[in-house]
Amino acid sequence: MSGVTAIKFGTDGWRAMMATEFTMENVSKVAQAYADYMNGVSRGARVVIGYDYRENSENFSARFASILMGNGIEVLLSDKACPTPAVSFTIVKEGYNGGIAITASHNPPGYNGVKIKTDFGGSAERNITDAVEALIGDGLIAPLTASEGAVVKPLKGLRHLFKETTISVAQLKEKFPGVGCGGLVSQVLDGIVLLPFPVKGASPHLFDQ
Repeated sequence: MSGVTAIKFGTDGWRAMMATEFTMENVSKVAQAYADYMNGVSRGARVVIGYDYRENSENFSARFASILMGNGIEVLLSDKACPTPAVSFTIVKEGYNGGIAITASHNPPGYNGVKIKTDFGGSAERNITDAVEALIGDGLIAPLTASEGAVVKPLKGLRHLFKETTISVAQLKEKFPGVGCGGLVSQVLDGIVLLPFPVKGASPHLFDQ
C-alpha cells in the first residue's frame, strides 16, 4: 500500500494535518475503504454524514458522500456544519447503519479527521477501525456521484433535550476550532438558561459579555 502510510486510525477514526496528510486524495481512499466495509456487513447500508467548521470540511464531506453513493450506499448529508452528537442522534433516531463526522474534535485548527460512528451512535470500536484501515489501498475508487444526489437536510433534534443547564467550560466563548468558531455553540445554546459558576483557573469575567 505505497503512498498511504500516513493513514493510521486512532480512537474512533483518523486525524491528520490538512494539506500534507489529510488531503482530498486520502479522504477518498478512506471513504472507499469505509464503503467496502459497510457493504461487507450491511445490505442496503444507510449512512449519516456531518462536518464541522474547519477549513474544507464541507468539501471533504461532499467527497465522502459522493464516493459512498458511488458504492450504492444511501447518504443523509447535513446541510451545514453540526456537532458530532447530532450525527449520532440522527443515526439512532432515524435508524441508519452508521455515520461519519468530518472533524478533528479538540485538535488544533490545522488538523481534520474522519470519525466513524456505529448503528448505536457511539464511536466505532477498534476492531471496526482496524477493519476499515486494512481496506485502504491504492486501488480503484468508485466513480464519483454528485453529492447533490444525497438527501441533504439539517441534523436537528438535540436542542429540545436541553431545559436549564449549567455550563462550566472555561473557554465556552467560541474557543473551539471546529463547530464553535463558526458560531454553532451560540446557535445551539440560544435561548437556553446558562447558570455560570466559578471555574478553577477561569477568568472571573468569562461570562460578562
